[in-house]
Amino acid sequence: TYNVGLSQLRRLQVELKRASDSLSSTTLRPPRSIQPRTYLQVGNGPSAERSEGESSNPFESLFAKSDFFARHANFLQVKIQASNEQDFLEWHRLIESRLRLLIAALETQDTQAWPYSHFFNRTYDVNDRDSSGGVVDQGSPTSRIYESSLFIGIRFCARVENANLTPLTSDFVHKVNSWPGKKGRMSLGISHVLANNLPQYCRPPPGSKIPQ
Repeated sequence: TYNVGLSQLRRLQVELKRASDSLSSTTLRPPRSIQPRTYLQVGNGPSAERSEGESSNPFESLFAKSDFFARHANFLQVKIQASNEQDFLEWHRLIESRLRLLIAALETQDTQAWPYSHFFNRTYDVNDRDSSGGVVDQGSPTSRIYESSLFIGIRFCARVENANLTPLTSDFVHKVNSWPGKKGRMSLGISHVLANNLPQYCRPPPGSKIPQ
C-alpha cells in the first residue's frame, strides 16, 4: 500500500487534469472550486492553452518530458550522501521512507509542497575536503562520494512576503540523524535553491521561462 498525502494528491489531480485536457478533442473547463487561499502560480501550468506550433497529437503532450523545474521559482534540495555504496543504500532507504514527514510538515497555511518523484544520483571523487559540505574520508587524499538529491517545489501564499522554513527542515534533519544505525560518514542536508541556481543536471532547457 502507499499513503497519499495532500501534496501527492494535488500532483495526481493536476496530472489527471492535464491528461484529460490533452485527450479531449474539445476541452470543457468546469468552474474552479473556490479556494480559501490563493497560491502563486509560476511558469506554464499543465493546463496551459496549446500554442500554435504545438502538435495536434494529444499523446505527444501526454508523454512529454516533465517541465517540473520550469514551473517553480523556489525549491528545497534534499541531499543524501555517504562514502560507500552499502552505507549509502541503507541511509537512502531510511530517508526515503521518512520523506513523507518532511513533505507533510511543509504543507501549511502559507506554503504548498510539490515533490518531484525522481531522485538524481551521482558518484564522484573529492580531494581531502568537499567544499560543498559532503562527507570525506579524512584518512586518504581522495574520497568517493555517493550522492542522491530530491527536489521539492515550494509555493507561497500570495500574501506572504517572507517565509522561514528552517525550523521545519532542521527538525526533520534532527529526527533522521537520531537513527541508531547512522554512521559518521552518512550525511543529510536540505537547502533552498532558486530556479536560476538549479544544478546543471536538472536545469530547464535553454530558453525556458524561469518563474520569478
